[in-house]
Amino acid sequence: MAIITFGRISGEYIDRVSSDFFLSETERELVKNVTRIFHDENKKVVVVLNIGGVIETQS
Repeated sequence: MAIITFGRISGEYIDRVSSDFFLSETERELVKNVTRIFHDENKKVVVVLNIGGVIETQS
């Protein structure tokens, strides 16, 4: 099994910049590549979000 962890350091809504609300291109590519490799081997992938507010995770 693979475990991917993403974190954001932020407080309330006012403290956050717009990029905090979305996964970066690098983060999306990491998830895409790891899931492809592990799912090809019939293995699971877990993504852990260590964040202080909402984040859009849809690719």
